[in-house]
Amino acid sequence: MAGISCFLTPLQVCWAGEPKGALAPATTALQDSVIVRRILDANGLSEVPVEQVAKARGDRIVELELRGKKISPRPLPRSLTTIPEEIGQLTALEKLEIRSNEIKQLPDALFTLTKVIELDVSNNGLEALSPKIRQLVNLRKLRVGMNKLMIVPESIGSLAALEDLDLSSNDIEELPASVGDLLNLRRLDLGENVLSNLPASLEKIPRLATLSLKRNRFREIPPVVLALKSLQFLYLSENLLTTLDPKVGGLVRLESLTLDKNQLTTLPPSIGGLTRLRFFRIEGNPIENRSNLLEELFGPEERRQIDVR
Repeated sequence: MAGISCFLTPLQVCWAGEPKGALAPATTALQDSVIVRRILDANGLSEVPVEQVAKARGDRIVELELRGKKISPRPLPRSLTTIPEEIGQLTALEKLEIRSNEIKQLPDALFTLTKVIELDVSNNGLEALSPKIRQLVNLRKLRVGMNKLMIVPESIGSLAALEDLDLSSNDIEELPASVGDLLNLRRLDLGENVLSNLPASLEKIPRLATLSLKRNRFREIPPVVLALKSLQFLYLSENLLTTLDPKVGGLVRLESLTLDKNQLTTLPPSIGGLTRLRFFRIEGNPIENRSNLLEELFGPEERRQIDVR
């Protein structure tokens, strides 16, 4: 994160514009360091130094990276099982990463950290996302993938600054209509859930560029998806698609389209109108004479410029 001068230790802090090792003008960073120390100790991680997981700017900790042992680069020696309520005292936090741990429930105090811009709680054992998520009004990136969520709270629509939302690899059957209120959303990952439809309110999102719906239960491309003219990357692999609505050709900004491992037997001629398409996956469908069909759709010259698999 720009402007961060160094790692923080319990006894020394650094701040922008000062030499490393200089003493901070206030004790707030030291207090933050004590809180981080308590979080580590509560999880039996007394051997992990604070500076390994925390970064400071000015006189406060602004980043905290608590990556667990499960499938994680630079992991902690053991996964976290609890996040004490004291985390709410780290009021300057802008980035909080506690992915790949064994956290079953997030403390209420976490939702008071209103300066947080990035929150990653993926790959834990979360069964619910608190409606209090609405309090994180400055969130731009939220990653809650690889958990056990079945319901997305309606309050998620209050995150007006959100640009990147990852809800992949959960057990979500439907989305609340309030998702359509995320007007700044650019990326939405809903892959590997149990979705079979989407709320019509998604059409209100004006600049959604990336949408992943892979490994769900869609039998057709949801009509609202065909109305998202801003899409550049659309992933529909491993669903139950049997036909494609010709309106897919209206997504003229598409650069990547994956339809592999469905039940398609043919493709509509309108696919040929996707002149920006550069990556197209259709393997694993019972389409006869695939090569001939692709040349008919795109023409031999355009076909050579598209990576088809």
